[in-house]
Amino acid sequence: MRKRFRIAAFLFTAFLIVFISLSPSRGAGAGGRVIYAVGDRALDPFEFISETQVPTGFLVELLQSIARQKELSLNFRMVRWQEVPALLYSSHVDLLLGVADARGNDAILPRLAPVVNIPPSSSQTDQRGVGLPNVSGKEIGQYYFSLPVLKVPYSIFTRKGLGGSRLSDVSGKAIVVEQGSAEEEYLRLSGLASEIVLASHPVEIVHLLSSGQYDFALMNLYQGLAICKKISIANVVATSLNLFSKDWGYTVAHGDISLAGILREGLADSRRNGTYDRLYRKWFDEYRQDGRIDKGLIIKVVGGFAIAIILILLWNLSLKRQVTRIVRERERLIDFIRDGILAIDNRGRITLINRSARKLLNMTSDVEGQDVDSLVPEINLTGVLTSGETAYDLEQNVGGTPLVINKIPVVLNNQVAGAIASFRDMSEIHAMAEEMTGVRMYVDSLRVQNHEFVNKLQAISGLIQLGKYERALTFIAQEQAPGQITASLIAERIKNPAVGGILLGKLGRCRELGIECEITPDSYCGELAAISDQALVIIIGNLMENAIEAVLNLRDRKGKISFSIFDESNQIMLCVWDNGGKLSKEKASKIFEKGFSTKARPRTSGYGLYNIRRMVDALGGDISLDFSFDEFTEFIVTLPNREGGDFFE
Repeated sequence: MRKRFRIAAFLFTAFLIVFISLSPSRGAGAGGRVIYAVGDRALDPFEFISETQVPTGFLVELLQSIARQKELSLNFRMVRWQEVPALLYSSHVDLLLGVADARGNDAILPRLAPVVNIPPSSSQTDQRGVGLPNVSGKEIGQYYFSLPVLKVPYSIFTRKGLGGSRLSDVSGKAIVVEQGSAEEEYLRLSGLASEIVLASHPVEIVHLLSSGQYDFALMNLYQGLAICKKISIANVVATSLNLFSKDWGYTVAHGDISLAGILREGLADSRRNGTYDRLYRKWFDEYRQDGRIDKGLIIKVVGGFAIAIILILLWNLSLKRQVTRIVRERERLIDFIRDGILAIDNRGRITLINRSARKLLNMTSDVEGQDVDSLVPEINLTGVLTSGETAYDLEQNVGGTPLVINKIPVVLNNQVAGAIASFRDMSEIHAMAEEMTGVRMYVDSLRVQNHEFVNKLQAISGLIQLGKYERALTFIAQEQAPGQITASLIAERIKNPAVGGILLGKLGRCRELGIECEITPDSYCGELAAISDQALVIIIGNLMENAIEAVLNLRDRKGKISFSIFDESNQIMLCVWDNGGKLSKEKASKIFEKGFSTKARPRTSGYGLYNIRRMVDALGGDISLDFSFDEFTEFIVTLPNREGGDFFE
């Protein structure tokens, strides 16, 4: 009897142990409890088997962190998703990893099983009764509790370069989805796709897109990007078009309200202590970036910006070189201008000064940036900044040098931004004017005649005072005869008074200087028809003056000058000959160039023959030169003098 009792007790104890081990745990006291969790073995990055055959993923590691906090033991069983429904009918499953809303068409829960979604908690409170239906304790075992952990977007995938970022890009097109998924349900309800292509697995979807068989697919954003990375598909990308989102998390089976409360509390704690954010960044940050930003596009944009920056830098360098070259050319050009140029800014500081200005104003080469009034206050250039008025041909003495100054303001946007002054040595201007107009020649002629007349009067007066009347009469007769002959010749043969006057003046100057000067007896000049008196006077005066300069100070012979003028066949021809013989071949080749002169005098020269050549060319005439070094020099000028011809003044 005892033996039977012992056998019965042993069998009862064994049965009890097996029953307890196979029965679901209930009650609030869950410390040290083993939780049996089921997940998909290939749902990267949410839940999957790693290369080391260890369960991992965001949902797995988050659950492990809650288990450590709540002193729970976890027993993972990672299977194919199609095997999960069979396991749920047994009592060996406490928790399901994956879709939290288990009531959709893709739900794996029994169709008639009631599901209660438990919202997140922010404080540690009693979870019994939160969102629970009003049912008895016996019926609660039929319920499932869903705990949402994160929202997962479902996006359009396509090949690179096809677009798909707008709804109109995919509307009416064939779209590939996984069979029996939430994506299929969405497309059938929305009517977005013209054809719904069903695939058995997301990996198959990626291959269909990559091979070009289809252009668009709708997938879980993170799962799709993880698959592309895992199988090294580079030409398939996720667009920014997210069609819908779905809650993912944990589902507690068989109405285990105690476990649901523990998980809800653990999720709240993980959010507060930063564990949730750390795991989220670990598993989803790279996929979120890939999902929203095309890396290839980033590279292209960055590369484009880099090329643009390089081109801009090269353009700036080229522009800087061009500006530098232009500035240097401008500075050289301004330095070659004979007029002095001085520019200032709106604060009166010197910004530009050329070589002529430095010479005329006695300035050094490093005055740029200095105040103009402190250097040359006589010009008063800053006054132009205040008044904004222009001033021309002002005669001023600056540093002992007489200058002719022009001052003008520089106006930008109706405001005076600076001022410019140009100036030139007044003595140089006067010298040029005298040579061009013949004024100096007239003055010299009058001075010579006046000086000669005074000397002769003094000589006659002295003879009379000494009582030598016969000697005085003889002196008067001797002096009067050449002058009367010359005057009579000019009055008879030279009909133009201006030409006669310049010849008389030059003859008187030659007598004073002891130069033998003759006007050939056959010379003749009538009234001018196409030539102005001033032009002919300038030509004759310059040629005669050059001849006088050439025969001055001859040591081996007396200076001689011969002048001839003829008016025949509507032409004026004049010749000026001297025995100075100072022209060589080298000098003769430059004799008509501007500024060239054979005179060794301190005053400005080198413009006479240059101006004569310009006048002769303007009148349509010709000027020629014949010479023999140390013997003679002869200028021959021929001018047209017909009615209706060009008239030059």
